[in-house]
Amino acid sequence: MNKAIMSTSATMHYLLHIEKLSIKEIRIILGERLAVAREMLAGKRNFTKQNYLDLIFNFPSLEGRVEFYENVKREG
Repeated sequence: MNKAIMSTSATMHYLLHIEKLSIKEIRIILGERLAVAREMLAGKRNFTKQNYLDLIFNFPSLEGRVEFYENVKREG
């Protein structure tokens, strides 16, 4: 994966196609309802800070590479 900053939608597509996760698995990782996950996939909603932190907890390689949260770091 290159070091480009990805939008929420691009990150969701990365998880679906590169990491081979289902939308259900992504939804569980993010702790969101299916409708919210679909809005993120469509680019209609951005990750919250908590979504981002949950995401990088499971995929540390995404840290600093998601739009709006480029500088957020994991605790500990």
